[in-house]
Amino acid sequence: MLDIALQDIAVHPPGTPLQPVLRAWPAYLEYVVSFLTIGAAWLAHTALTDRLARSDPIFWRSEGSRAVFGRLFHLGESGR
Repeated sequence: MLDIALQDIAVHPPGTPLQPVLRAWPAYLEYVVSFLTIGAAWLAHTALTDRLARSDPIFWRSEGSRAVFGRLFHLGESGR
């Protein structure tokens, strides 16, 4: 028979519960800033797509080819 006894061990860090949160404020700030940045990009994208009354096939072909060739050949990179 296997008998496992667990002991109640409470680990309480020194100080108040608010102190670890205050020490970690840069991580929380990074989270909030990244969330707001992604939210702003999403809102801008939504506003842009809402303004598109119709799709122009020539525009989409030119933008698609620019994106593909720009990635393949690294066009537009500065600092070479």
